[in-house]
Amino acid sequence: MLSSRNALLFTVPSVLLLLFFVSRNYEIAPSSYTLQWPQSNKSGSQRSPAANDDAKFCNKHYSKLYKDVENTEKYWSNVGGMTRDDLELSRQICERDGNCPILKLYNGHLYMRFPVHQELSFQSRGHSMLMMLAQADFSHSPNADWVFNSNDGVRANEPCFIEMDKSLNETNSKSREEAYNHFLFPDFTTYDWWEAGLPSFQIVRTSLAEMAQPFSKKVKKLFWRGSTSLQQDTQRTDLVAQLGPKSDIADVKDIDSKYPEHKKLYFKTLSEQCDYKYIIYTEGVTYSGRLKYTSLCNSVQIGYKIRFYEYWTHLLEPFYVNVNSWDDAVDKMKQLEKDPKKAEKLARGPVDALKQYLTPRGISCYIQRLIEGYAKSQRWTVLSPQEDVTGQDASGNVVSGFYWVPLEHFLSRALWAGSASLRGGSNVTWPKTT
Repeated sequence: MLSSRNALLFTVPSVLLLLFFVSRNYEIAPSSYTLQWPQSNKSGSQRSPAANDDAKFCNKHYSKLYKDVENTEKYWSNVGGMTRDDLELSRQICERDGNCPILKLYNGHLYMRFPVHQELSFQSRGHSMLMMLAQADFSHSPNADWVFNSNDGVRANEPCFIEMDKSLNETNSKSREEAYNHFLFPDFTTYDWWEAGLPSFQIVRTSLAEMAQPFSKKVKKLFWRGSTSLQQDTQRTDLVAQLGPKSDIADVKDIDSKYPEHKKLYFKTLSEQCDYKYIIYTEGVTYSGRLKYTSLCNSVQIGYKIRFYEYWTHLLEPFYVNVNSWDDAVDKMKQLEKDPKKAEKLARGPVDALKQYLTPRGISCYIQRLIEGYAKSQRWTVLSPQEDVTGQDASGNVVSGFYWVPLEHFLSRALWAGSASLRGGSNVTWPKTT
């Protein structure tokens, strides 16, 4: 729990998502009506004056966010784009493995494909990503078909998956290829991560730095909390072994679930973590969602070179302190202690960048630009929800029986019923389309 001194309250979206998962046994009653599809078949390629004005505003204020979209769009332009076979393969693998809603943007409206035969996501991840989509304005966006990956890590050789992170490890050619050919969507923590006991990111973005102590008053130590069960190589294990005992210069503790007494003794709230001058970043299975939060602490972010990038990570690069060992981290800290002006600049830089760019409007502009870049890279005509009712099974055979539900309908209907069911099977009955 958060300390009373630095309490940050959960927002309404956090509570709603919590209620979303309270009960998975309530049945969502069948609809007494059928859904009517839009009759027009506009491609979305012709911008209206209003759309041009919106794009100009986004480009003027948030184009710095678009780096990965532009690089990925160039990649697909050079290799000829994504094909319908790519789309069908991605959908087929999603049906098999789960943790990936299948989506369609058609005439400015978002749809989700049903039935869903596997879990939509682990915890609330998928729903948080869908909520971000529902908040964005696609009224002037091109049509598109894609699949969300709500898991950590990149889905190999499945280009129509939009990912939360990508590997830019230059020593691994396969990872580098995967890095270039996947578009990045804001990860679920950008909306909310209530299972981690954290407040809404947008509350943190506007309040955390102001609540934190002045940099000069913070504890002069390297700080880290986390689990050694999930890590890149032996980064976290080595960190705990090397710096854990050095309490004069570091406050490093393993609070893995296998050590329940450690969590009780050493747990720190987010605001308490911000009391330290130097916060160590370590990646987990892939990226770690904590980085957006701790970057707002007005503390120096320090760690090994970042291998798994999110859509915003390049904003942090000028201020992030790279190290090649944990002894090197100690040396870098001592050097910065001798140059307080540089240290304060490195601490403040991420705060200013994230407060400027990761606003609700900035994230919406990024999502619009992402879908625009993705749509330019697809080499098929997007079918209407009424037409797109077939798919492929695990053997590649064409099968029918799929249908599409408006995204807002799925989210509001499931919430209204008080159900967190992530399946469109026996628990939930969705209206068929006409």
